[in-house]
Amino acid sequence: MSAKGVRRTGIAGIGMAVVLAGAALAAAPLPMAGKSYSDGVTLGKGKLSIAFVISSNPKKIAAGKPVLGVAHSGGFLECPKTPHFSTGAPYVEFPFPATRLKLSGGKYGFSVSETKTNLTFLGSSEKGKLKVEIKGTVASPTLITGSLTASGEGCTTGAVSFRAKLLTLNG
Repeated sequence: MSAKGVRRTGIAGIGMAVVLAGAALAAAPLPMAGKSYSDGVTLGKGKLSIAFVISSNPKKIAAGKPVLGVAHSGGFLECPKTPHFSTGAPYVEFPFPATRLKLSGGKYGFSVSETKTNLTFLGSSEKGKLKVEIKGTVASPTLITGSLTASGEGCTTGAVSFRAKLLTLNG
């Protein structure tokens, strides 16, 4: 093969690689822009209740502060009773920091770690410090899966998994 033929073959190979890479990016699911996702767990029925609000950019999860009954990015975590918290309040609320979804292994996902001080333990006037690590993957346009690990005063967990589904008006 001539040098000119080798160059054409090389250029064609590079072009094909670019097309295939573009197709792989297009195939990775993203959550729906401007929508909310929740695991649907209510307090008292599980160890974790978590929700995400996707911004107008489907690659960004909006920051939020948990408010019962209001769409937000954040959640409530069941914590073990400890002598440090005299009232034994079992739940702590945590906000979720804004984050961008990144493509890895053909799927969009995120990993955030944040330490909050003066968090409220529901049913208690006491405050606590909590480090929350959350990892998630967009499994489909209607599902975000992942896990949360917490450590801090009165609340330390192993990995707690979640399945946050797209919230719709009909459930």
